Amino acid sequence: AMRVGRAAVLTRAARVGRTKAKAEVSIEHASEHNASDENDDVVDIKDINLQESSGGRIVFRKLPLVTWIVGTVIALIGLYFLYHLAFAKIAPDTKHFNQGYWWQYLILVLIFVLSFVFIIVGRIETVIFDRDADEFARYKVNIFCVKSGKFFKLSELTDIKVVKRGHQSINTDTTHYKIVVDFKDGNSITILESKKESKVITQVLYIKRFLGIKDSIHGNRVQIDNEMDIV
Repeated sequence: AMRVGRAAVLTRAARVGRTKAKAEVSIEHASEHNASDENDDVVDIKDINLQESSGGRIVFRKLPLVTWIVGTVIALIGLYFLYHLAFAKIAPDTKHFNQGYWWQYLILVLIFVLSFVFIIVGRIETVIFDRDADEFARYKVNIFCVKSGKFFKLSELTDIKVVKRGHQSINTDTTHYKIVVDFKDGNSITILESKKESKVITQVLYIKRFLGIKDSIHGNRVQIDNEMDIV
């Protein structure tokens, strides 16, 4: 009887051990699965210009770095030209441009005007989707803090899509992409222009997931429309 009792206890212990082992394996696999799901949802915010993502609010901010860099380079060329003109007058014996021609000053003025145009045209674009405040907003601010903006109710939003613009040939490629936001009143706004198709598609998928729009998404693909005349 003692031997039978000991055998029963050992059998029960073995069963409990196997049950625990199975439970630990199941939990382990579930943890690995959840971790992989989280990794699938991770988006590099730097790649899509995402400035803020907190609860019911996401903010995109795009800096016109290329435009500003071009304007700065042109300004530096103008300063170099001005340096040679100034020293040619102050120290005529040194080796500089021959100073005194009217067209030299005209070129100098045009260079600085062009650099100024590039710098002022480049505007910081901020796009806000706020579910709590039921607000969609797009701001554009230039380097002198002159701001212009458009505001809509987020509940009036009907669709978000990608539009392809420009022309591609052997020698030139002006292709670029914009996100078009449509509203119930018929208004449409373009936001977040980019040369990268994958970047714009990722932005659209991120926004649609945030807003819960699923009817226009087919897997990881977003339909890209041809050129449209939208401001």
